Amino acid sequence: TYRPSAGHYKSEILRRANLASSEEGDNTIVLPRPAQWTLTKILRWLDNHPITDRFDRIFLKRALDEFKGDAMSAQSDRLRESDHIEKKWTGKVPYLRLIHALADNDEVKDAFLKRHDIRPGRMAIENRNSNDQEPSVWELMAEYWNDPAFEPVSEELPALHSDFKSSEVLSHQKVAQLSPTTPE
Repeated sequence: TYRPSAGHYKSEILRRANLASSEEGDNTIVLPRPAQWTLTKILRWLDNHPITDRFDRIFLKRALDEFKGDAMSAQSDRLRESDHIEKKWTGKVPYLRLIHALADNDEVKDAFLKRHDIRPGRMAIENRNSNDQEPSVWELMAEYWNDPAFEPVSEELPALHSDFKSSEVLSHQKVAQLSPTTPE
């Protein structure tokens, strides 16, 4: 929903007051000064001084209809975009895939255990953001999680929780509609 700010209301008060004084041709009318008015007083003044010109009303109705159409279109676009981009992880499958991406591959496990190790020397520090470096543990995990060929199998642990009462294949197809994993 759109709600005008107090500044919009105040500028509308000045616009209506200037229009009324110019229509009457009387330059001695003291214009309102709504800068320090409360919202209640602003709305009361606007209610007491409605827009009476027929063409102004037609213009405002068209502008309002156009604004509503644009707002509804933008909202539907946002919803459609968020459906495709930002599907949040729910349930156990995406998290179990992430755990298996770490635990099922020796290369990833080794990278995880050494993730804080820094090679000695100044050059290692200066080159830590270079392109010809080994992938980080997070990049490796994201690569495995997003790989359709990676199909880990969960263990059967009924004593742990009812979610683990039976073994399950954690295929990529079960998480394909969710947000993909990124190293960040």
